[in-house]
Amino acid sequence: MRTRKLPLADRITLLFNHVNGWSAIFVLVVFTLVFGNFWPFLDFKGLIHLRGDLEETKGIITRASYPNFFYPGVDDYWVYDYAFDSPIGPLSYRSYGDKYLAPGKRVTILYHPQNPQLNQIKGMDINPGGYRVLLFLLIPICAFLYLVYTLISGYRKLSLLQKGVISHAVLKSKELTDADYDGKPVYLLNFEYSARDGRKHLLTTRSHLVHKLTDESKELIIYSSRNPKRAIMVDTLPYDMPHFIRYNWQIPD
Repeated sequence: MRTRKLPLADRITLLFNHVNGWSAIFVLVVFTLVFGNFWPFLDFKGLIHLRGDLEETKGIITRASYPNFFYPGVDDYWVYDYAFDSPIGPLSYRSYGDKYLAPGKRVTILYHPQNPQLNQIKGMDINPGGYRVLLFLLIPICAFLYLVYTLISGYRKLSLLQKGVISHAVLKSKELTDADYDGKPVYLLNFEYSARDGRKHLLTTRSHLVHKLTDESKELIIYSSRNPKRAIMVDTLPYDMPHFIRYNWQIPD
């Protein structure tokens, strides 16, 4: 089937599910800009491997600093640079603690037996906030996963519009729900349409713009030729897409 054309702005809108996808990108960009100074301090390898039976030795704090972390629960952490002698030679690294220790103070160092380069001060954290850093990372992870989901569902919707079968549906029932949107009541509407396979299918949609979906005796829909149960009401599309489709695509009588 020939792919129908949509303006570039409309294709992008569908791919990003109106503003939802852009919201996810906004969260990712803001997170990167605001928390960019936080990334160099994270050590995921140590967070994973510094557990179980660890070796101990003595080390000395070489520097104590108080970074300005823009992250609740971490901004009260001190950063301690330290040095110690390991089986593979002198090593240095950093740990994080909520109590001040002066440079020159001797401390106990824990290190991995097979890889002494994985080490930390005993009683301190290898990452600011310890395991709480994992909660911190849920923000960009969730935003990224939501963006991927939005792009996949948006692509499916775009493909359905451009390659699906244009038809009409008849309103069979309208039911008021307990929800509202922008002060307007949301209705549950059931539309019935006949596909090319001769079967009748039901399309259910929720909307607060009932007048757009009930102003015609037969409402315009587009359904998948491979799976006729997948369909979309044209009047639920954002912006001027319904107008563009009606006046630029071949609509059956």
